[in-house]
Amino acid sequence: MTTIQEGLEDTETFLRELDERRKFILDHVVHEAYQQDPLEDRGGSKSAIREALEAIDRLSEMILVTRVAINKARANTDVTVSKTTKTVEEWLIWRKELSIGALSFVEYLAEKVRNAREWGDDFLVNLDEEELAQMEKDLLETLGELDGKLSVIYATTDI
Repeated sequence: MTTIQEGLEDTETFLRELDERRKFILDHVVHEAYQQDPLEDRGGSKSAIREALEAIDRLSEMILVTRVAINKARANTDVTVSKTTKTVEEWLIWRKELSIGALSFVEYLAEKVRNAREWGDDFLVNLDEEELAQMEKDLLETLGELDGKLSVIYATTDI
């Protein structure tokens, strides 16, 4: 069996190979008519390019199959972080699309409150500052715990 981590590594390898095949084709798609076919020893440029195109098709299919398997494993694997259980896929969406904005927002609020405190006593803060500090701490702890748990899940969950 292959783990999520191995599948991700395989996908990167397939993508590099795909790029190499494309570059090979670009480098050999034409040559000057007076030159000897540079791929004559491989059956000729037409044959080598046909083989490279077939390899691109195979690699593309392998990438699709692997990525779909990874996504299925992520969607079917639950993980509990900070007493909240979500699928790996949900946590990844949260981390990528929500956590950064939430953390930036909380940090900005804290900065705004600090600035108001520095300007003097003419400002009222309409937010519990301890609660705000706890929100920031909780977000950072959740992100750290999530990264650790994802590493274990990626290394141990089969696709």
